[in-house]
Amino acid sequence: MAQARPQKEVLFSELIQIFNRRIHYFFSVFVVIFIVGLVSTLTRERIYQASAKLEIGEPVGQRDFLGYLSSLGQARRVDTEIEIIKSRSIIAEVVRRLHLNVIPDDPRLKVYAFDLTRPGGSYILRWKGNTAWLKGPDHQQWELHNGVVFQKDGMRFQLEWPEAASGVASIRVVPVENVVPRISGNLEVKKAGTMSNIVWISYRDTDPVRAMNVVNTLLDVYRQKNREKWSQAASQTLQFLEKQIERTRASLEMVESQLDRWREKTGYVQLSGEVSNIIDRLSDFEMRKVELEMREREVNSLLEALTHSENNTLSTVSSISVDDPIVNSLLQRLTDLEVQKGALLAEYTEAHPAVQNIQARIRETREKIVDVLNGVRDGIRKKKQSLSRIIARYDAQLRALPEAERRLARLERMAKVNEGIYTYLLQKHEETRIAKAATLGNARVIDPAVLPRTPVEPRVGRSLMMFFALAFLFGVTAVLLAEHLDDTARTPEDLQGRVNIPVLGIIPLASEVSGGKRLSRRDVCLIKSRRKDVFLESMRTLRTNLKYLGEGTVNSFLVTSPGGMEGKSTVTVNIAYACAVAGLKSVVVDCDLRKPVVHRIFGVKRTPGLTDFIVDPEVGKEGIIRHFSDNLSFVTAGEKPPNPTELLNTDSVKRFIEELKREFDMVFIDSPPVLAVADALVLSSLVEQVLVVVEARRTRVSEVENTINMLKNVSAPIGGIVFNRVRYKDLHPYGYNYYYYYEYTGEEPPPTGLKRIAKRVKREVERVKRRYEG
Repeated sequence: MAQARPQKEVLFSELIQIFNRRIHYFFSVFVVIFIVGLVSTLTRERIYQASAKLEIGEPVGQRDFLGYLSSLGQARRVDTEIEIIKSRSIIAEVVRRLHLNVIPDDPRLKVYAFDLTRPGGSYILRWKGNTAWLKGPDHQQWELHNGVVFQKDGMRFQLEWPEAASGVASIRVVPVENVVPRISGNLEVKKAGTMSNIVWISYRDTDPVRAMNVVNTLLDVYRQKNREKWSQAASQTLQFLEKQIERTRASLEMVESQLDRWREKTGYVQLSGEVSNIIDRLSDFEMRKVELEMREREVNSLLEALTHSENNTLSTVSSISVDDPIVNSLLQRLTDLEVQKGALLAEYTEAHPAVQNIQARIRETREKIVDVLNGVRDGIRKKKQSLSRIIARYDAQLRALPEAERRLARLERMAKVNEGIYTYLLQKHEETRIAKAATLGNARVIDPAVLPRTPVEPRVGRSLMMFFALAFLFGVTAVLLAEHLDDTARTPEDLQGRVNIPVLGIIPLASEVSGGKRLSRRDVCLIKSRRKDVFLESMRTLRTNLKYLGEGTVNSFLVTSPGGMEGKSTVTVNIAYACAVAGLKSVVVDCDLRKPVVHRIFGVKRTPGLTDFIVDPEVGKEGIIRHFSDNLSFVTAGEKPPNPTELLNTDSVKRFIEELKREFDMVFIDSPPVLAVADALVLSSLVEQVLVVVEARRTRVSEVENTINMLKNVSAPIGGIVFNRVRYKDLHPYGYNYYYYYEYTGEEPPPTGLKRIAKRVKREVERVKRRYEG
């Protein structure tokens, strides 16, 4: 446990260093994503949501009339009602009532009525003040008044437009079926809880008024359909009872009239007690028979509903009442299967095996219900046959009476039976009428929709938090990805294990050690004006390492790099000057004949130079060696030759370099990049050590490997690597000497990361301020 803590601290330090080094990646990605999220959130269309609560319970006033429904599961009944609420027919009626299929291109135009007698199309409305003219697709025109209902020839319009303006608007009438999917997509209907019978209905729209109207209209349409469904049985029964009452009343009046005439004619006013008892019993049995016939009618109606339509669901057969517990149980099972089928059809088609299996079970349940109902009907018919036999026996007793008494008994019997049936029918009619009037359905609105005041989308706070987190995540990802894909060498550790060459010096970035100011080429490349800073110390360290490089005395060095613009000329001149300051007689030879830089550093012309000496024998060595200061001389490149590589491979160059080695203590040759041309490979044989300059954060490790391999192929004496333009923040976490230099001398280290950005911004502000003040 004691050894694991330093490893975590190092890992955390490395992560901090990665973010400090690539903070610009993080902020670039973070700012872009966050600004895009902010703009998209603020410019996004506002969405309003209106909601209502509905309770699905027992049908009020229908327990006796539809008794079997009380056995159905409450949760499944709510699921069924939810599917009905979301059905296409309900939503289509909402579209018709609110005229949502009438789409004006001017949002100021309000449509309250737009009923047509022909298919829709495009209509043009031109208004001026309170009067408007509506032109249909068949060029028929109607004159309308603002907000006033216009009705003629089955056409009905009610529109509202801005009064104090004139304008033109196009009104497009699309089929209702085309609007239903859009309404369904924005509609949400769900239970408030798993075992709850509360249904939550919500609708989202860009118009808060329209959102409220859609929800409330949906409630009205559903409740109307719900009441019609639950009162359907009472309506059908009332129609049947009214017909039977009319026929029974007519029959009763006719029998009573015949009975009165027969009494007047025969003088018989009252029957004997025995005959009266027979007639009372006959009337009772015939009343029972009528009741059985009505029950048989209900069973036949249910059988017809189940057998004549394969797609009939419980909502279709629920209007018929059959008082049988077995039928009730089977109807409950049928309801469960229908709900399961509806849930499957929301995900699969009719051909799916699961749907086919449920459909087969539904057919099987229907067949069982039909079998049970057939048994119930057979039982009713047997009871009717038994009653018919009893009635026939009593009829036989009445036929044994004398003619006059028999005729009077038959008329009294008919009158008594009709009167009983008539009274029974009136009673059933009143019960059914009361039941229908009391039927309010099984849906009750708890909370209607109200006008939403605030939008539900976009939620600015949540969206900004989400985009902030997303921007932070992508910023971190960008930093880690850039670090992973970056193959450039930043510190010597990046070359460990890949290039087995020592690092002789680490040169800091010149602009950092100069206080962040951009320096000229001469200022950057010369340390003459610097007496005490980390840049000078880096050159002293490199000079010391060169002194002890190799076996014996080494005084000739070739300075090259993998690619161009990596600062090799800067390093060459500065190390030469550092050696000169230490009392070593040094010379810099610019052998980069293609893009020479040394003459610019020293502020002289490039001619006469090395190429002039080689090409023209009359130009002496003393004519090209120039003196900069005590112990420091330099040779410029001269005129640009057509064949630099061949020119550098001549004996004249070799003799010239050998003479410089004997004359000077330190000879530094500035050469072209290794990977660009072969000049450095040719010159490597003329020196004792080759120094490879690597620019931090620019030179790839693979390029360094290729450079080292190419030099090894020509047996070049590779002395080491010089890391150039290394940033302070890359040095800091690794504990290099220059970090401790700042601590020891008390100087302020160069700013890095946010401090550097803040300092640069402050400098720019001051510069602009001085310009305006001047």
